[in-house]
Formats: sequence, structure tokens, C-alpha cells
Amino acid sequence: MNELQTKESELLKEITEKELYDLVEKFTVLTDDYKNIASNIMQGNSYEIDKIALSVLNRAIAIIEGFRLLFMQKNTYAAEHFIRIQLDSLVRFYSLQIYQDESYLQYCLDGKPINKFYDKNLRNEFTDRFLVKELSKIRSPVKELYYKYCGVIHFGLSHLNRSISYPQKDGVKYSVQVGDLDNYSITDRSILVSDMIYISIELFHIINSWLSHKKEELQ
Repeated sequence: MNELQTKESELLKEITEKELYDLVEKFTVLTDDYKNIASNIMQGNSYEIDKIALSVLNRAIAIIEGFRLLFMQKNTYAAEHFIRIQLDSLVRFYSLQIYQDESYLQYCLDGKPINKFYDKNLRNEFTDRFLVKELSKIRSPVKELYYKYCGVIHFGLSHLNRSISYPQKDGVKYSVQVGDLDNYSITDRSILVSDMIYISIELFHIINSWLSHKKEELQ
């Protein structure tokens, strides 16, 4: 992912429209890396966690491709929502690195709601709030990103601000835009792309850490 990581560090500097769209087109690099790690996971002995890791990777590939297509079609408004879903995969998979209650893995495989699980050893429910707090101890941006994109996925102020403005004009109370799916500044869009890259790369790293651990056990 070196090419994307290099590009990410430059995003918040001055960037042209063409450069930004060229970067998003390169998101196929991410999906290729996800497919490669999935292939490596499927080699050798199979573990129960592999089932979850492969399912998360399958979801991540779909989310990255959905974001890329919507962004390239200038539907930034819809593309923005995919960032929160990608973050959900990161936070939920992280729970598999910290659980101490041995019943948790089967609980996940049974498809039960993770946020309802109570780890009797950690003495905590695995709510998003708890998992985000724990992950933020080693990946500090996660907490800010979580609350930022919860504000996107749940209808609220960000959606009102996207469609309603209050121009300083005589006789005009407010102005409404309906159907403008790309009324984002170049800075706004570059930040969205940067956030998606950061979350997607962290998801890659956390699943890759499981793969490394698996390889060590097989030696």
C-alpha cells in the first residue's frame, strides 16, 4: 500500500481535482491487497477466526469499490456514508484481539449482536463506545473518526447543513438545495478520501496482524 500511503500524506496540502480523482481510481490497489491477504489466510490450517477475517475482507472490498464508484460518479453525498461502515469493520474485528472470555468467538460465529456481548473477564459489554475507546489507545484518530461519521450515518445536523443554508439576503429566510450530490469543496472531498484511506489501511494492518500470528503458530 506504499503508493496510497504516500498519497495520503499529501492530501491535505493543495491538491487538484484531477489528482484527487486519480487517487480514488487507485483504490483498486486496496482491493487487490485485501484479496491477497484473503488468499494467504486460506492457506494452511483453518482457524475459526479465519471465517470472520475473510467475511470482513469480503465486506471491505465491497465497501471500497462502492465508495470508489460513487465518488467517481460525483455522488459524494452517498459515498461519504461508506466510511462509517468501513470503520465498523475495523472496530468489530479489533474486538477479536482483546476478548478474554473464551465464549466470545463462538458468539460472533453464531451471528449474535456484538454490542450485547458481556466479557466476564474484562467486565465490559462490547459496545461500540467501549471498543472505540480501547482501539483509540493504540490508534488515537479512531475516536474522532467514529463520532464524526456517526454524525453522517445517523440523520442529523450534517444532513441539514448539507441541504439548507442561510444566505444574507433581504427577504430570504433560507436556501434549500435538493439533488445536489456533490456540493462539497475540494478540501471536504480530500478529507473524506484521506479518512477512507486511513481506516482501510488500519483494517488491512489489523487483519494482517492476525495472519502473522497464525503463521507463527503454524511454525
